Amino acid sequence: GCVSSFPGGAKFLKENYGADKVAIIYSDNAPGQQCYADTEDRFYTKVGLDHLGIKDAPGDPSDNDANAQAAIDYLKDAKKPAVYFGIQASDCAAYLKALATAGYKGNITVSGSCADTSVLSLPEAKGVIFDQQAYIVDQPKLYSDFVQHEIASREQAIKDFGPKASLGAFMRVAFSGAVFAFQIMNDVVAAGRDPSDNATLLAALGKVDTYHIVASPPVSCCIGCWPACRLLPVRPRPSCTR
Repeated sequence: GCVSSFPGGAKFLKENYGADKVAIIYSDNAPGQQCYADTEDRFYTKVGLDHLGIKDAPGDPSDNDANAQAAIDYLKDAKKPAVYFGIQASDCAAYLKALATAGYKGNITVSGSCADTSVLSLPEAKGVIFDQQAYIVDQPKLYSDFVQHEIASREQAIKDFGPKASLGAFMRVAFSGAVFAFQIMNDVVAAGRDPSDNATLLAALGKVDTYHIVASPPVSCCIGCWPACRLLPVRPRPSCTR
């Protein structure tokens, strides 16, 4: 979220949606404060988009109504208002309800942390723009037959062997990440090396270039394999409207 969804959200709201003011609800804890300062406040300023940061106490519903009203008050004179947040799923759900109860009708764009069945199933989620991790699982027909097969296989595997918690982007990413690590360690073993040796494993990861990850686009960890990667502009991430 901090390194991709948040700056991507800023660029999306400025260039794709055309917002003129954005209220940003962020977690009032150490990582939330750091991410807001570094990749939200800084990036919204960089793209020239008026914004207000609103602190949320994670897991504490006592400030939700006041924060939702603060966002609405800030946006009352906006021509194209937007609210953005990338917080834990339970708080995402609470804020969608609070904003709806307070009568907010404008754009709501959220990070992948909110793309969870506990949030997506809410009537208040209708029309909300959700950031997606990797491929958009709700729209598999956008992709090749092979990608559709992988998405379906991953969903079934999580259903069969995963936890019984609500299914969201974080669980899918964790699953694919674990399979990715397993693949890399298998490659290390096949090369006759020890995958439990940190230096060996780090070296293997450092050579990863356009490596296949289950139900995700290829990943590259090799800076030297793609010298221009650090020069690429931040781009909006795939998204879908619920």
